[in-house]
Amino acid sequence: MPRSAYLIACLLSILSGCAVKTSAPQSAAPANKADDIAATSPIYPLLLAEFAVQRDQPDLAYRQYQLLAEKYRTPELAEQASYLAQYLGNAEDLSKSAQLWHDISPDSRVASNLLLDSLFQTKQYAEVFSTLNKFDWRSNNAMYSLLLGRVEQLDQGDIEAFAQALRPQLQQHPRNPFYHLSTALIARHQLRWQGAEDEVNEALHLAPSLQQAIVLKADLLFRQRKFTETTRFLSQANKAHPSPQLQDMLARAYLADNKAKKALPVLQSLIKEQPDNLEARFTLGRTQIQLARYKDAQNSFLELWDMAPNRSPVAFYLGYLAELQKDQDSAIDYYQQVTRGDELITAQSRLIVLLSGNGQDDQIPAMLKQARKNNPDQAAQLLELEAEWQSKKLDYAAARQAYDEALKLDPNNPQLLYNRAMLGDKDGNLEAMIADLEALVALEPDNAQILNALGYTLTDRTTRHNEALQLLLKAHTLQPDDPAILDSLGWVYYNLQRYDEAEDYLTKAYGAFPDPEVAYHYGAALWQQSKPDQALRIWRKALRSKPDYSPIRDIMEQYGVQP
Repeated sequence: MPRSAYLIACLLSILSGCAVKTSAPQSAAPANKADDIAATSPIYPLLLAEFAVQRDQPDLAYRQYQLLAEKYRTPELAEQASYLAQYLGNAEDLSKSAQLWHDISPDSRVASNLLLDSLFQTKQYAEVFSTLNKFDWRSNNAMYSLLLGRVEQLDQGDIEAFAQALRPQLQQHPRNPFYHLSTALIARHQLRWQGAEDEVNEALHLAPSLQQAIVLKADLLFRQRKFTETTRFLSQANKAHPSPQLQDMLARAYLADNKAKKALPVLQSLIKEQPDNLEARFTLGRTQIQLARYKDAQNSFLELWDMAPNRSPVAFYLGYLAELQKDQDSAIDYYQQVTRGDELITAQSRLIVLLSGNGQDDQIPAMLKQARKNNPDQAAQLLELEAEWQSKKLDYAAARQAYDEALKLDPNNPQLLYNRAMLGDKDGNLEAMIADLEALVALEPDNAQILNALGYTLTDRTTRHNEALQLLLKAHTLQPDDPAILDSLGWVYYNLQRYDEAEDYLTKAYGAFPDPEVAYHYGAALWQQSKPDQALRIWRKALRSKPDYSPIRDIMEQYGVQP
């Protein structure tokens, strides 16, 4: 029967039952009988409500159904009013309608759940417990689970108000495990781990097989990175009260504890029990890769291929496995089927390498262009890939153009700015390089690495030594032991002809990181300090590790000494 016909039938039934009365003497008929019927019959407002639903006027429909429900107090009308209020997203109206429905049908779990939901939305926490306490937790698990779900979603500002309403309930109902679990969730939110564990343990004492308590205890242990305790607890719990959820948590805990071998049989058991669990199958494939069981992993992902609604992540791993097996054609084929998602950028990066290696560079620009068209939210990253590829080909103009386009899409991206700055070092565009580094410093004024990059560039490539010194002193304050910053600071002092300070910082830099560039700077400072023997020893040692390092050869030639 259609919904409107069903409600009309109910109303007529109720009204006909109420209409059986002792006949009174007939009086003169009203002047306008139609008006009298319209004023007293429920059919007209009900039809108005139904027409409002059909004409997409839910506000009007809700008002009519709510008025009818309040007047005639039938569960069908209260139910319809509640669902309309829920659809409209008005928590206060939902609370009003669901309360009426609950009053009319106190045994209806749907009505009670809707009422609880609305009471949480309107922050009527005392009323939440008044409703819950009418139901025994043992036979109303789903309703009390709704309580836990809502507690997990509470904002920081609502936690204390809810906790105040919960405390007396816990005192009055100390044997209700769900109230202990609610208290544990609040403690977890406040990072009071021991308090949370104590409450969960009490809940488990009251109800040892309660799934929500087992899951929450495992979650608390996992969040504290107590992986060994987590796996031990879940192993015991899963043996006593086996469930797919516990198996899934146990597998994840093993993986977090770097025990992939132990996770493997758990995942296989879970998949046997839930063959359509795509997430477990995906985790199984990745775990098999981690264990270097590549053939098994390939079989797992091939099984997923026909099941997964989104094939992109599956195609990525099949491409990776094909690469491991030196099957480049299959790898290219699979990577090309990664059309979206988190794996897209890596897949495109691998395709660039494989296509370049096969002499198919001409396919790369069109491939990247199509990927940008299909994934505009990842266009900047794809342009960055193109820029890196063009730079490796030494086509710096094309690389700069790609970086320029990427930065139009994401102008404040530090990585893009840094990469374009480093391109300036390659193509000799020093002005552009410095401009990008200055933009980076403006974005991240307390980033020691960026301060160092700009400071070193200014002192090494320009005469802006005093400006460089201020940048490098700030970088040193932020990271006083970084050898690259110590080297840069020593070099700026060298360029300012403050050789004592230069030697001091360069001695520290060389002691921490004696690479040829630091050796070049350190030797130069020692030479200026009239320590030529030490300088030559440092330079010659560096040339033994890197014979073609030209700056050292050039300075030794300048001073007329042999390498």
